[in-house]
Parts: sequence; structure tokens; C-alpha cells
Amino acid sequence: MHLEILNKEQNDLLPFIKRYSKHYYLVGGTAIALHIGHRRSIDFDLFTEDEIKSIRIKRQVAEAGFSSNVILQKVDQIHFTINSVKLTFFQFPFSIAAENYYENHFRIPDLLTLAAMKAFALGGRGKWKDYIDLYFIIKFHFGIKEICNKATQLFSGVFNPALFYKQLCYFDDISFEEHVEMMPGFEVNEKEVKDFLTDAALTGF
Repeated sequence: MHLEILNKEQNDLLPFIKRYSKHYYLVGGTAIALHIGHRRSIDFDLFTEDEIKSIRIKRQVAEAGFSSNVILQKVDQIHFTINSVKLTFFQFPFSIAAENYYENHFRIPDLLTLAAMKAFALGGRGKWKDYIDLYFIIKFHFGIKEICNKATQLFSGVFNPALFYKQLCYFDDISFEEHVEMMPGFEVNEKEVKDFLTDAALTGF
């Protein structure tokens, strides 16, 4: 695991996050970056199949003495900013194996599972950080077909491989709102990412 991708504020939150490790697991770009080490983390996304107990979580945040703000709250999710760190609790209606532990603080799925989840999520958004993550995964770790097979296994009936191929090389509505800070040695420019993903999608790499 690449501990260096977390900043001081995130590391300060780890003892608090640990209390949720039994029922929640870490996903998203931070989980991928812990595996690969390619970019700085900007948030913590904690998923569970269980009901989100928002009132209890808000009370626990307050009792911990953190400076916090609720950004968004719905029946299946709650988003905070805690000590300048974005922290999300989300009810995910699929069974995900997360058996790896990060420094005993939280559970984390393997990289192929995280790649499949990223492919599944790409259909609902177009963020540059997602394309960066998929670039490094596909180029150095797993091919598109392997990712699609895993996504089909996890999200049977709702994942569309053909749509994922199209999304990989469609860049017209990508959001660059969130800054992506690359780690030393992993710098890559926008054109290189787009060219590689387009070629990978067209050739089925």
C-alpha cells in the first residue's frame, strides 16, 4: 500500500474511520491510489450494503471533536467535509469482497474489483480523475476485457461493456473541476491519457 498518497489531514482521520471498518470498506480513487501510488488522494469513500445510520454518524463526528460540515444527505448516503477532507458514507446495493486491510484502519477491495467498480460508475459521470485512474490500471495492470468480465460478474444485468468502451473514448463532457495532483514519477499529460484510452477502447486492449 502506498501510504504517501494521503495528506496529514487524512492521516489524522484514520483512527476515527477505523471504527467503521467492520461494516464499511474504502473504494474509489483513494483506494486505487493506495494500490498504485499514482496520485494524491482527495477524499474517503466508504461503502456498505447496510442501511446508512446518518444520525448516529453525525453524532459520532461531533463527539470526536472534528470541524465538520454536511455537504449532502440522502436516505442512502451522507457526505461530509471533516478537517478539510471529503468523507462519504454510501449504501451500495451490490456485494463487494473487501478482505484487504489498510494498516488495520479500513478494509479495501483488490485492484481488479476497484477497476470494475470504476468502470461501472463511469456511466453516471465524467470526471477527469476517473480517466486518469483507468489509464494507469489498463496500461499497467488489467486489460479492458478483464475489467469488463469482472464488472459483468459483480453487476450482472446492469453493466454494459459496449457502453463502457464508448465512454472510455468520449471526452466532450468531462469535468476537470477537481484538481488531480500526480505523484512524482507518474506525471502524464491529457493528450497521452486520451490517446491511450481511445486506442485501448478501439482495439479492446
